[in-house]
Amino acid sequence: MDGRAILQVEKRLKKSILTLFIGPEGQVQFPPINEILVVLQGSNKVHGVSDEDIINAFEDYIDNGGTTTDLYTAVNDLLAQSGFFGKQKDDSKTATELAQTSLSLVDNEE
Repeated sequence: MDGRAILQVEKRLKKSILTLFIGPEGQVQFPPINEILVVLQGSNKVHGVSDEDIINAFEDYIDNGGTTTDLYTAVNDLLAQSGFFGKQKDDSKTATELAQTSLSLVDNEE
């Protein structure tokens, strides 16, 4: 989601996207699915996706075994990837980097 899409979604919801997932006391909450669908439509508006398209896709998703919990996770991932929650410094190593570090330690012991 770009900045314009975020502004449009928040205007439509009449609240911050952040408040969809974080309650007034700072607790994690699950928003109503209609609000999630507004976020999805807003993030796809540039591709010409309408509200009706999103509703039809949601119906197909549920009819084919998808769950609202999985959809919440997907939207959360979408927001994180778009930088909505800010950029996070990633100090974690990949599995390959960890394996190489372990191998070099073993090689040094011999």
